[in-house]
Amino acid sequence: MRAVILVGGLGTRLRPLTETIPKQLLPIAGVPMIERVLGQLASHGVDRAILSMGYLPDAFVAAYPDGRIGGVSVSFAIPPRSGPRGRSDSLASPARSTRPSSPSMATCSPTST
Repeated sequence: MRAVILVGGLGTRLRPLTETIPKQLLPIAGVPMIERVLGQLASHGVDRAILSMGYLPDAFVAAYPDGRIGGVSVSFAIPPRSGPRGRSDSLASPARSTRPSSPSMATCSPTST
């Protein structure tokens, strides 16, 4: 199964922690939040995911250059930087680039705020 995960939020409620690192890369008990999310999705049958990026996308690419997080193969959807973006844009961008042949789901990466 495939998943689209929205990981583009600014994390303003977690400042100053998120000034240089996206909130999904912040560790919780020593493990980045995105690894926990994808690990849970993997345990429910997700084997491929698209991370729909926004804020500091290069940090994800640098942290996971092999394209695997929590046992899930990931690709990165980095939208153009023009105009305001919202959740519908974050879902539309990766949807245009893929035609799922298996069941798919979309989720927002949870936050602790």
